[in-house]
Amino acid sequence: VPAWRRPTLGAALAAGLLAGCAEWVVEAYVSYGGLGERLRLASEIQGGTGPHFAVDDQVRALAGRGLCRPCDIPWQHRDTAVWFFALPPLAALGAVAAARGRHRAAAWLPLPVAALMAVPYLFLIGYAAPRFLLPSYALLAVPVAFAGRALAVDRGGRWRPLPTALLVVALCAHLFVQFTVTTRVTGSNRTMRHALTTAAERLHAAGVRPPCELSGDSSVVIAFYAGCSSREIGGPDTSTTPAALTAAARRTPTAFLVGPRGRPPAFARTWHPVPLGAVGTATQHVAYVAPLPVGDR
Repeated sequence: VPAWRRPTLGAALAAGLLAGCAEWVVEAYVSYGGLGERLRLASEIQGGTGPHFAVDDQVRALAGRGLCRPCDIPWQHRDTAVWFFALPPLAALGAVAAARGRHRAAAWLPLPVAALMAVPYLFLIGYAAPRFLLPSYALLAVPVAFAGRALAVDRGGRWRPLPTALLVVALCAHLFVQFTVTTRVTGSNRTMRHALTTAAERLHAAGVRPPCELSGDSSVVIAFYAGCSSREIGGPDTSTTPAALTAAARRTPTAFLVGPRGRPPAFARTWHPVPLGAVGTATQHVAYVAPLPVGDR
């Protein structure tokens, strides 16, 4: 960037940052009761933000978990995390290699940006999902590319046969691991879609057809397949109360979903139980269907 453009560039970045923050702050006061209240609600939805060591959660999630919450599962398929641990040293090597050439800024700038973007997901929330770190991975790919070139090409610009071959083997191994994870995840998703479709069909057969309301365990995803709305009476997604849900059941087909080893709340214990089958990994769900409104019987 020419020297005369640098102040303008800095001012543009600052203006963009202020414009983005201003909208968020104004919305906080208009819709949430203030900046502090919006931050409190955002923290509550995440289960509480604060010091959480979630690096191990991210590592476990790499085996194919779309969302690991709570992430109290054992660490399986450890080969899926090799590249995760290799990424920081490779990025550092790339930054050092670029500093010796003419691309120092291109390799060094992504490092602090990637680190700052990763901090909330590694140290401030108590769960994990691989997608959270995708922006950081994309940024670190730049210095990693410099590291690959430094290993494969000597200072004279000639290819080094052995390091190049090892890099190709490592890349192929990484692609094989990712293909294995993808195959496992897509197979699991097909099974899940079939189970959810079956659950929706059983709800429809029991009279819970759109427009309808679901609440309870896995209600959000089952409601999507059944064409219902989802209303939670507890947890971070609370949107109704037992009294309001009971009142809605007099007007709209309503069911409360219970997972394995779960029990329906007091207001739903007299409702008609409808087995939904396995939803998820060998989990038998039961829908407690409220007495149908007269027009839906």
